[in-house]
Amino acid sequence: LHLAALRAAFSVLLAVAACSDEEEAAPSQTAATTISPATSGTAATVPADWATFTDPTGSYSFRYPTGWSLETFEGAPQTRIASFTLADWHGDYPSDGLLLDIGRYPPGQAPPPPQRPPDAVDTTVDGQSAWVSKGNLPTGGGDGEWKSLDILVVVHGGVSYEFFAAFGEQEPDRTVLIEIIASFKFSDKPG
Repeated sequence: LHLAALRAAFSVLLAVAACSDEEEAAPSQTAATTISPATSGTAATVPADWATFTDPTGSYSFRYPTGWSLETFEGAPQTRIASFTLADWHGDYPSDGLLLDIGRYPPGQAPPPPQRPPDAVDTTVDGQSAWVSKGNLPTGGGDGEWKSLDILVVVHGGVSYEFFAAFGEQEPDRTVLIEIIASFKFSDKPG
């Protein structure tokens, strides 16, 4: 499952939200804001023993739990981290799994950022304005399928950064995701 598939799933969520009653379309802002340390009410503390990843372009870095899987994709602007072993992954999500795709799209090199949904909440990433939206799948999601998807979009120096977090649980604990986002730093290198 690549970022394109997550973008498509997000589009489905937007379409479902548009067709639903207003009450059903807008999850509570409290739930949506839990992805970001800037809006969660408490500062996230990143554990000292976490690994550090720096993007091959040198544009950003972040920290993630030691023992998690990390992949980059040759010729694609995407980094993937997961709480489960990606080498053994065949598309079935562990019930407590978290998969985070981070896409980096310079102007003209990708589709425009996802459209901001009505339930999105303003937040920040490394001091930059961003928006976040939390959504559950419109279908029940069977065993091994992801059941909740958080989207965070930030534009820095004209480059769109998209965070797609897929969870194996309908109402997951977002603490680790908040800590990863809190550790995200832009390097301010061009392009």
